[in-house]
Amino acid sequence: MGTHIPSIEDTKELLKKNQIGIIGVGETDQGKIPGKSSFHFLSEASKLAIEDAGIQKSDVDGIITAFSLVEETFMHCTTFADYMGINPKYFESVAIGGATAVWMTAAAAMAINSGQAEVVLCVRGDNTLSGISSTGMIALIREMCHGEFEFPFGLTTPGGYALMANRYLYETKGKREHLHSVAVTMRQHAKLKENAMMKDDLTLDDIMATRLLASPLTKYDCSIVSDGGAAFIYYKCKSKGAWFKKRSYLSSWNGPRIFTSVSNFL
Repeated sequence: MGTHIPSIEDTKELLKKNQIGIIGVGETDQGKIPGKSSFHFLSEASKLAIEDAGIQKSDVDGIITAFSLVEETFMHCTTFADYMGINPKYFESVAIGGATAVWMTAAAAMAINSGQAEVVLCVRGDNTLSGISSTGMIALIREMCHGEFEFPFGLTTPGGYALMANRYLYETKGKREHLHSVAVTMRQHAKLKENAMMKDDLTLDDIMATRLLASPLTKYDCSIVSDGGAAFIYYKCKSKGAWFKKRSYLSSWNGPRIFTSVSNFL
């Protein structure tokens, strides 16, 4: 195990030298899939990623997971390692909202560069759609704001992002159509993906005609709630030769600036 934990800048330089990359990915079905736990989706996605990489489960010596919103699990990453029958040298759980998957790549790269692991499984999965009722989801998104300065005033997650969207439109002199075009583009991408949850045609006119959830955002501008899981395998591609069929190199990333409440953004 390495004695030096590299900083993000150190790791950027090491990435150029060591060629750390994704060698396998796995994704389960997406949508409303009742009768399956979050650990079921985690294990299914992990199995698909391991098979895609052409490696054995025993080759994995690092695990990074994300917590479930439905099933609270103490020491999530080590519990999942036991569930999968993996004995990792490095383990971590990440929970930073929509940036979770991105930070997993950074954490995996730093773990590999510091010698704490060679093959890192990054996985996220949950039964959010079938496991939480509509009322429960509304309560959950209210709890994702600051408990002292935002929650008492009824701020929700869509409401917080709406504040930022309005600020963006004000500063750029943009229009609602500019924001909604992102949703249209994402739907076009989804139509190219076999297991995408939403594949119906979507136009700017459709979005403009939809009621606002929190001005200027509609339901089409918000994250889709679904059941499912996804995983990828990180590896130092120069360390053992080409014993896998494909790879996608990580070249660099920008250090995160994380805020947990909207009041810190504005």
